[in-house]
Amino acid sequence: MPPSRNESSMRKNKKRIRSDDNLNIIKEAASIIGHEISKASLEFNKAIGVETATSDKRQQINFELKKIGSLSHWIELSLDENDREVMVMGILGEKF
Repeated sequence: MPPSRNESSMRKNKKRIRSDDNLNIIKEAASIIGHEISKASLEFNKAIGVETATSDKRQQINFELKKIGSLSHWIELSLDENDREVMVMGILGEKF
């Protein structure tokens, strides 16, 4: 005997509720994983001597220098007296 409309509707509701519950669990897990990845990335960057702020500044400087078409510049990485990575940049003047 085929299921009645009421039984079919109840099954669909149960599936939807389980699906919503599963989706909420996945969202919560993703949030926790994302938070842990963020913390681990900060610790990793500190361990290798590259801070996020330094990296962001480097990218912003490069972006701004590219806007000035008449300048030629070079950038290299070096180590300071504490063996931390530092950016060394030179601006060579006008391009010919």
